[in-house]
Amino acid sequence: MAYTRCLRCNRSLRDPTSKRRGYGPECWNKVKHALPPSGAPMTERRSISNIFTASHVTDQLKARISSLSCPFCGASLASASLHSYDHAEGLHLQGFFSPQWVFFTCPTCKLDSSLHRLTRDHCGDLCKHSVQQTLAELFSL
Repeated sequence: MAYTRCLRCNRSLRDPTSKRRGYGPECWNKVKHALPPSGAPMTERRSISNIFTASHVTDQLKARISSLSCPFCGASLASASLHSYDHAEGLHLQGFFSPQWVFFTCPTCKLDSSLHRLTRDHCGDLCKHSVQQTLAELFSL
């Protein structure tokens, strides 16, 4: 996807790199620090409280973003890789002790983007504050 106006200040974009990113050079310098660094989840710690629940939540998040497109290049996120790591400003996901900064890597442009960029609902039923069922309730006949 090529942007014609800056996502931060709404000025016209002329440079091809700026059009791809969606930000002019000045605005990019102001917002790029908010994106998680590439490769961070491999070196960061994830505090998992229940591996089965965490795996299920991760699978559900992957399924939900697979129908979306990359905010940078517009490519399908069906084969995007999803990552998370402990972060104070992250999502309070089921199966994790600490809030998780969840982000994906676009398979086409290889840029990382946080899940917050795609959704504002904080993943609804996958967060800890939503109604939870016990295994007995889930598998009762």
